Amino acid sequence: MLRKLDHQNAQSYLAQRDTLLSLDSLNQVVITLQDSVIILETLNRKAFEEGFNVALMRYDELSDEYISELKKGKVSLEWSIIGAVAAGVTGVFIGRGTK
Repeated sequence: MLRKLDHQNAQSYLAQRDTLLSLDSLNQVVITLQDSVIILETLNRKAFEEGFNVALMRYDELSDEYISELKKGKVSLEWSIIGAVAAGVTGVFIGRGTK
């Protein structure tokens, strides 16, 4: 009877050992995945920051260009005025033609 009990204990310990080894390997996989998530979050943050900085730099350049154009003081409204007058005259002729 003692031998049977020793045999059952040995089998139980082997089963526990196998379960613990399986849990340990799963824990290693979880740790690896957590490290991967941390790395991906860091890369994502850096990519967003870099994209934001590039967009801001381009906006500043475009804004500076726009301001320098405005400082030149040469805003030509001649063609706008001519276009408005031409559109008005055309409208008058169309209006008279439809009566």
